[in-house]
Amino acid sequence: FMDYLKKFIMFDKFITPSIVQIFFWIIAGAALLITLFGLLGALFNGELALFLLILIIAPILILVIRIYMELILLFFKIYEKLHSIDERLKKNY
Repeated sequence: FMDYLKKFIMFDKFITPSIVQIFFWIIAGAALLITLFGLLGALFNGELALFLLILIIAPILILVIRIYMELILLFFKIYEKLHSIDERLKKNY
């Protein structure tokens, strides 16, 4: 526990990747609910064009959100790899 706490305090261990994953599922769920309400609203108002537009835009929106979240996680993965390379170089010298 103390080792984990030390890594957390010294910023060797990040909590943001876990938060990003949780945040993605919250946003995806909210986007799904908004999409469903939008589809129902367009259907009940007889707006076929809006209904089709929502069907096209909603998956694209979720995909864009996913790509953005993956880019955030990519920065953390790059940091982890560089940190591991640095640790190996320190051991060898």
